[in-house]
Amino acid sequence: VRRDNVLMCYIFWKLAGIQYAKEGAYGSSYAKRGELEVFFNVSRKFDRLENIMLSGARDEVGESKLDTIGDLANYGLLWLVYLLRTKPEEVIKFLKDK
Repeated sequence: VRRDNVLMCYIFWKLAGIQYAKEGAYGSSYAKRGELEVFFNVSRKFDRLENIMLSGARDEVGESKLDTIGDLANYGLLWLVYLLRTKPEEVIKFLKDK
């Protein structure tokens, strides 16, 4: 048992719950226009996090640093899900290689 892996599983349940709620509200809009849109969503969250970290930006829209990190993690997972749907052979190879 490795501590960080156990803690990642604990956090994953929270992220999965957040994603479940957001998918109910937004559907799969994160990739509505293809993989580039997934990239732009990740970029936007990264930019927000960078702004919070480097300039101490206050939360003015109801998203804390932790909310933003959670969204960024979910977008990373959703990017893999998108690729699993659109390029399954690549993701299957990735899953088998690890």
